[in-house]
Amino acid sequence: MGKSGKSVKVDKSGKSHKVGKAGQKRKCREREGERVELVEAVTEHEEFTPNGSSSEAPASERSTAPSIGESSQLATAKSKKVRGKGKGVKPGHNIALEIYDKMIITPPVVHEISKIFHQHINGPWTTFSQFPKEELDALYARFKEAGFNCSLPEEEVEQAVKNYVKMQYGKWMFALRNEVFSKFRSLSDIYKNPPASIAPSVWKEMVDKWNAPTWKEISKKNKQNRAKSELISTGGSVPAAKYRSDMKKITGQEPTPMDLWKRQHMKKNKEFSTPKAQEINDEMEKRVADARAKGEEPNHWDIYRQVVGEPRKGRVLGMSLGVTAADVYGYASTDGCSKRC
Repeated sequence: MGKSGKSVKVDKSGKSHKVGKAGQKRKCREREGERVELVEAVTEHEEFTPNGSSSEAPASERSTAPSIGESSQLATAKSKKVRGKGKGVKPGHNIALEIYDKMIITPPVVHEISKIFHQHINGPWTTFSQFPKEELDALYARFKEAGFNCSLPEEEVEQAVKNYVKMQYGKWMFALRNEVFSKFRSLSDIYKNPPASIAPSVWKEMVDKWNAPTWKEISKKNKQNRAKSELISTGGSVPAAKYRSDMKKITGQEPTPMDLWKRQHMKKNKEFSTPKAQEINDEMEKRVADARAKGEEPNHWDIYRQVVGEPRKGRVLGMSLGVTAADVYGYASTDGCSKRC
């Protein structure tokens, strides 16, 4: 645009020419004419049946390649795609919710649960046992609004959602605490810098709970117990239930306890994460081989229980949180549990 408000046009020879307002209007009319021609071309391209319904192939069967005689402009216009979900589309649109052995195994579903939880932390509930039942019910009500596809009974879905919250609660709280405590040392700075999803007043109460002598003592003991542990899980974030579901689809049967043990304690290089994990695996395989040498069919879960030990607080040692004593042994452990087991 020149100083006089006129456009500058450069021709093929490299010379520049000033274009007045009349020329600009003519160019606009020409571009408008091109758009009209393009719309007319699209209308002429479509064929309609006598009853008024389009004879065009379904979207899944359409080809993005231009038809014979179709202009490149028209092909470009037809091949444009809109990325992301449109306005008003629910997060669960066209996503099937899968549950296996009471556990949700669909990644987008568990991500949505986590998002809903973090968006509605309305009180200083640092442990799951403190999380009010009313809040858990409200979380599930919000989850239903996401609109995931599921043909299972609602009672089963609700229980699976609430089980996931229960299992992840400790990890969520640790992540929130660590996000701030790892950056700031003084109590005043920690108070002033709550996570974005938590109100300052709620955050202050949570910090006070974490700084209470009783909580610090429990935290210290847990840290010591983790340091003494001879087992390190390598299962990652994918739940064991999804692995079991995938294996059953592939092989037609559930993976054995030994398969699950390897999946939870073996590294990518096929080595066990600790000597203790290797020792337990070798002992289980030896007992399986001994049973078969005697002509007996080995009971893998009995062997697993004999080698690994009895379950504690409803959990089976070496398995993920989704595998309970009642699931694999047919009974719950006798040890009490304060986390609504």
